[in-house]
Amino acid sequence: VLCRMLDFDGATVSLETALSLCPSSERAEFALGLTQYYQGRQSRALDHFDRAMRLSPQSPSGWTAPHMMARCHYDLGRSDDALDCANRAVNMPHAKSIAFALKAVAADSMGYGELAQRTLRDVVQRDPTMTTEYVVNTFGNAFLTDAIESMAERLHRIGLPD
Repeated sequence: VLCRMLDFDGATVSLETALSLCPSSERAEFALGLTQYYQGRQSRALDHFDRAMRLSPQSPSGWTAPHMMARCHYDLGRSDDALDCANRAVNMPHAKSIAFALKAVAADSMGYGELAQRTLRDVVQRDPTMTTEYVVNTFGNAFLTDAIESMAERLHRIGLPD
């Protein structure tokens, strides 16, 4: 909750305390990764998402860690790693549309236009409400405006409606 309210200092202290009490907490590792990601510290976030994934590889929300790793890699300009992680995310049960959208932008940034378009068609078919406006309003925050708008612009160029 503190992370979502953008109280990153409070969230970090609480989550580090949680991990000191329960080092095997996949949720605390994941939340600490989100806290780092929302502060624009993608390299630090990657470590936490990776640990969260290793702690609970069969988690029902297991797609979220590789998805967030893909977002970190994409933001850092590592399209090949982003595509690998996005593929992992979309192949897990319960993967959400944003994971498929991220696969599309990673594929497009690597020059795999056909894969990007096919993936984007699948996204829109899975979730007809997915638009660039939805991406910006749902997956960004005050600290990530440039990164999420850049992703939304690429999705629009591939074919996602405004």
